[in-house]
Amino acid sequence: MEILDFKEYEKFTESTDISNQSIQFYLDGISEEGGELSGIFKRIRRGDFGDHAKYDIEDPDKGLEYVIRHYPEIKKAIVSEIGDRHWYTTRLLTKIKVGWNDVMEYNKAKLEERKKDNTIMGHGEERVPSGDDSMPVSLDRYEFLDIFSDFLEKEGFSSYGHAEKKGLEQYCDEFGRFKNQIFEMSAFWWGDCTCGAEPGTIEMYSGPKAHKKDCMVYICNFHYKPTNIKIDWYKYPFRSMTANREFTDDEFRTAMRDCKESLKDII
Repeated sequence: MEILDFKEYEKFTESTDISNQSIQFYLDGISEEGGELSGIFKRIRRGDFGDHAKYDIEDPDKGLEYVIRHYPEIKKAIVSEIGDRHWYTTRLLTKIKVGWNDVMEYNKAKLEERKKDNTIMGHGEERVPSGDDSMPVSLDRYEFLDIFSDFLEKEGFSSYGHAEKKGLEQYCDEFGRFKNQIFEMSAFWWGDCTCGAEPGTIEMYSGPKAHKKDCMVYICNFHYKPTNIKIDWYKYPFRSMTANREFTDDEFRTAMRDCKESLKDII
């Protein structure tokens, strides 16, 4: 069997990408192939690979690993789906000008750091184990969304977090991030790096090419300063919501009242 290195495979994927689609197309492909990979397990249980495979996977003394080892057609199906996902992932990386070596080096350094600090288990892909900028806590968006949406609507911010009310703009920086003594907020950042890091950099706060902590690529969307609540979301509040720590409903309501009070003198 021919052995390809990553550069050769990148060129191969380009030669077989007959439509040269957008980034979203490749993201959708990655999700689709992940679902099909999970679907193999469903088809085993359904009996698509024969009753023996179905019964073996349900046997507590055998299970999925046994079935994969003993049924070549199942192993082949798994390899096929992983290959398809690898193709989409490689095309995505090429689009954003990141190579597989960059991904592996970054992943290796990240996990070595987490192992050293005993933080391999947990949540959040961009944690800083020893710092205040860690966002390891996943929260239920619906527990806090109504409170936050009411604040946005009544205090002159868009549903995405943009400052829209007349007078708020004087408190916004050049990137549209609102700042006062009590809180900071900005909408999800769709743009490029704002700190001058080298193009293609995927390190966060450490390393020679790292982004600065105030780079819009990584800065949190909402920061309540008095009790240091930091919240991040994807696209709009509070989708895929993460925070630097857990907090209660009452604590968040107090924070919102405090934020509202800090805006009362703005025309």
